[in-house]
Amino acid sequence: MNRMEIKRGLLGLSILLLFFAQATIVDAQDYPENFDPSFSAEALPHMILSDEDDAIVRLDEQFFDVKNIGKATLTVHRAVTILNEGARDEGEFYVVYDKLRTLKKIEGVVRNAKGKVVRKLDKEDMDDYSAVSGFSLYEDNRVRVAGLYHNEYPYTVEYTIVLDLDGLLFWDPWSPLGSELPLEYGRYEVTVPEGMPVRYKVVGMELAPQISQSGRKTTYRWELSYLHMFKELLIVDSNQGLIAPAVDDVTVHVAPEEFEIEGSRGDMRSWETFSTWYYSLGEGRDVLPGDVRNRIRSITSGIQDPVEKVKKVYEEFQATTRYVSVQLGLGGWQPYDAMYVAENGYGDCKALTNYLYALLKEAGIRSYPALIESGRFADEILEDFPSNQFNHVVLMVPMPADTLWLEATDQTAPFNHLGVANEDRYALVVRPDNGELVRTPQTSSARNRRFRTSSVRLTGSGYATAEVEAKYTGNRQDYIRHNLVKASGREQMDWLRNVTDIPSFDITSADFTAVQGRQAEIKIPFSLDLPRYASKSGKRLFVPTNLFRTTVSVPEGEYIPNDPVKLAYAYADEEDVLFALPAGYTVEAMPENVEFETPFSVYRATHTQTEEGAVEYKRTIEFKTRVIQPAMYGEYRDFLKKVARADRSQIVLVAQP
Repeated sequence: MNRMEIKRGLLGLSILLLFFAQATIVDAQDYPENFDPSFSAEALPHMILSDEDDAIVRLDEQFFDVKNIGKATLTVHRAVTILNEGARDEGEFYVVYDKLRTLKKIEGVVRNAKGKVVRKLDKEDMDDYSAVSGFSLYEDNRVRVAGLYHNEYPYTVEYTIVLDLDGLLFWDPWSPLGSELPLEYGRYEVTVPEGMPVRYKVVGMELAPQISQSGRKTTYRWELSYLHMFKELLIVDSNQGLIAPAVDDVTVHVAPEEFEIEGSRGDMRSWETFSTWYYSLGEGRDVLPGDVRNRIRSITSGIQDPVEKVKKVYEEFQATTRYVSVQLGLGGWQPYDAMYVAENGYGDCKALTNYLYALLKEAGIRSYPALIESGRFADEILEDFPSNQFNHVVLMVPMPADTLWLEATDQTAPFNHLGVANEDRYALVVRPDNGELVRTPQTSSARNRRFRTSSVRLTGSGYATAEVEAKYTGNRQDYIRHNLVKASGREQMDWLRNVTDIPSFDITSADFTAVQGRQAEIKIPFSLDLPRYASKSGKRLFVPTNLFRTTVSVPEGEYIPNDPVKLAYAYADEEDVLFALPAGYTVEAMPENVEFETPFSVYRATHTQTEEGAVEYKRTIEFKTRVIQPAMYGEYRDFLKKVARADRSQIVLVAQP
């Protein structure tokens, strides 16, 4: 299914809305007092501008007009004032459309500093592309890209986009701070036929809609003004008495109780009813050809352990299928049947998951599709707001001792490995009558490990050679596998050069034969020439002990976020570097051993001189959890500062007379 990006915030903050203290309703053509619809520079709201701002959203309007259970019109009206060349790209905009989202109108103008229209959008300013991905066969998505620019700053780009929607499985949310620019004024209106229930949820702040009735239509309106993201303090303009609150984000989500898409009606009042609808799309689509049924029976014959049986079927599935996006059928929701995948050997996430479900069913194994919002840093599902919040599907296989999770689109993944894009989040397990949200498992730092051992030989000139072996497990090997399994030898070497973070080096040899699909651990041995590794000063050599310059990034500023810090996953990295000293040199100075520990992390670095006179450097950094709460942010930042300092360690060698 197509990815739907839904920005969410978690800041529960009340705000003062200057223009909307009274619960009045403004017409679609009316704006608040003191608002300049020409967007002149003279009317810029300076109280929400900082020295770092290159642009400001003057207006963000979105009107969602629902005609009936299956059709609606979406109108987006937006104006951005560009203050300098640093924000020139803000004059670009795009819209994705397909057979269910018909582009009816796209208009745009450029206004100068005085608010006068100096040019209009024309065909030469726009391009139209197919949005079909390189691994898709039948997608009909297209994207219209437009750009409006001016050479005199400041200027304003204003545009209007109108889409007719056929199939209302997804109601567009409103995220006026999605561009991370300050906002002067915004509003979101949802109009529905009389008697059509509307469910809504606002995240990021407390913001109730104004509700009005006109004829047989009901309108819900949310309005905001004078907002800025990521400022630590409230901004006060003493001249106008305005208070502009700082927020992390705000999003208004809306959804119906019932929906219709290409003739298929569903209900999303609860996760159970939404699951029932999705289950109905796959009914009767699990029939396998006779030869495939015979093959599954043959390879599982005599296997008593159900986990081993699932593994055998999964490996057969991986060996005989490949992922190809096929975005057809109920807007990309209904899977192609198992017969189609068996005959063609490919399918998208829905089709492949359905096919794997059918194979396991033939082997006597019960399993269920699980809808998921996939992505390394995907937003959390709004548990209390049943709606379409998914872009992917995996397979859940209950077992007596544990639950297995199978990713059907990755033909090189290890067995029972969801990967970072799918772990530790809610998934909607699809059953005919009791679908439910369940949490996918989170991998531990011990499972997601990189361990490098290096043997370095130094010379008195600062030149060095290194023999290295790198091992990766769990999520740490996903990146390696995805980049190297199908790469050519030259591409593999290019990858290794790109990820080797040493100021000056040459790769003299590398062995990628152990980089195969479906294994739990990947090993890559390689050799390096390091022409200027150590710095020479007189009779001394200054030798960095952190061979690969591995360190952390320290966030700038003292801003404390309201949301948790989310790492991609819990992990542990270990380095073990043995330095053979040049003939005639001894150790003059060596760093002290260090250790820092917090409730969520550990760092250790040791320097030890061996009996043979070599120096061994060991470094371990571990993040034991992927989520760090705001209350711990100060400790998190201090930990990173200490690590960054410790990672700059070096030993001093001195030549003996």
